[in-house]
Amino acid sequence: MSVDLRGQAVLIDYIDLGRGCALRRAASTPVLELISNDVVLTLPTSALTLATLTGTETLTNKTLTAPVIGAATGTSLVLTGSATVLSLLATADDSGALGASGTAFADLFLASGGVINWNAGNATLTHAAGSLTVGVTTLALGATNLTQSGSLTSTGRLTAGQSMSVGAGFAAAETEDIGVWVNGAAATAVIITTIMLDITGLDVDATDLVIVGDSPAAVDCHFGQITAALNGTITGGLITCLEAPAGASADLDFYSASVGTGPEGTAITDAALGTETALVTRGASWAAGNVVAFTGYPTANDYLYITNGAAAGAGAFTAGKFLIQIFGT
Repeated sequence: MSVDLRGQAVLIDYIDLGRGCALRRAASTPVLELISNDVVLTLPTSALTLATLTGTETLTNKTLTAPVIGAATGTSLVLTGSATVLSLLATADDSGALGASGTAFADLFLASGGVINWNAGNATLTHAAGSLTVGVTTLALGATNLTQSGSLTSTGRLTAGQSMSVGAGFAAAETEDIGVWVNGAAATAVIITTIMLDITGLDVDATDLVIVGDSPAAVDCHFGQITAALNGTITGGLITCLEAPAGASADLDFYSASVGTGPEGTAITDAALGTETALVTRGASWAAGNVVAFTGYPTANDYLYITNGAAAGAGAFTAGKFLIQIFGT
């Protein structure tokens, strides 16, 4: 210790407080250091406030290593700015919440390839470039509506967008849309095949039971094949006339046959076409609004045909639209 009485000042370089504690002035700087068991705490030179155990202070640009905040009292950590972390973890599984009602977050931003994971992979929502994949056994939408501008395709028990192949001798002239829907569990599923036909441009000969096709003598004039995998086992069907046929015979019948190469103008009963089944024999001209149920059902792998139902009316159709619904299980 040195004492300088000039100017009535007392200069103290070091104060030993005992038990390993001391207070000293840092060498060559006007800074005080508090020493405890060789640990040095340098007191700030500016008008700053030291953090206390029970007070409220602001920490700027500080690094906290493994902090425990509010564990004893249940209080929360309040951030008025941003926080940068590598991981944000709950203290235990199924504990805590991210946000709360009334103080919810505005947005959630995830990087490309991000995954939202429920219950260790029990259900997931996975991002890839331009798509989201839902990984879950059952997706329940409840009573809400699903609106979309594209097609809906599922390989599960609800299926849309699948189609049946159309023979080359039937596809060129007419307009056709085919959709297959599957609803229900595998053992009790109801499968509905819907076919919309516009027969404008097709040809028919003036002979009873001859096949309608794109042009005279065109081959493969079927408009689809029934398969168990796609259509199920057929249990019923309906044909609705949306627009009466014109330009050729308006008395048209619908058949299936076990061979798909049937040419236009060939009788559906020709032995080369295998076994034929009459689905609807009209026996009169079709008119818009007519609805006729199937009287026979196509078997697995049968092909579908339209035939002339009368020995007259040769020519090319200028009108005629049909909605065909086939029900399977």
